[in-house]
Amino acid sequence: MLFRGFYFQDRSPQHHKPKQDQFYVETNCIVYLLEQFLPKLHFNDVNCVQFECYPNAELACQPVIMDGLLPVTIPYDVSDFYQLSDLEKKKKTLDLMMDGLQVICKDKGWDEELFLYAYQKVVEKNYTFKKNV
Repeated sequence: MLFRGFYFQDRSPQHHKPKQDQFYVETNCIVYLLEQFLPKLHFNDVNCVQFECYPNAELACQPVIMDGLLPVTIPYDVSDFYQLSDLEKKKKTLDLMMDGLQVICKDKGWDEELFLYAYQKVVEKNYTFKKNV
């Protein structure tokens, strides 16, 4: 399967759709930036990774992959995210992604070097996403 990318979901019980949508939008720029530095990837059973942020959870890949979607539980209270500056939000997003990716690479046997390279490029670009026109 051609890998299509990543996205974040706020699974905090105290947040409802408008807040969850805001989190999704605010994490997308770093997601897209990281994806820019990855080659086209193909996996047997995964075409998308959904990072699901839950307060008081354990970092883990979910064992059930449905329609190519791999859910990864990230222990993070998204309420803290809204207190951060724009740059801090970008750094936190990238760190949360890398935490999840380390677990995926271990569980699924993916090449972690590809993601570490992309991580470093995001840092070099100062966490700034500029869409190629």
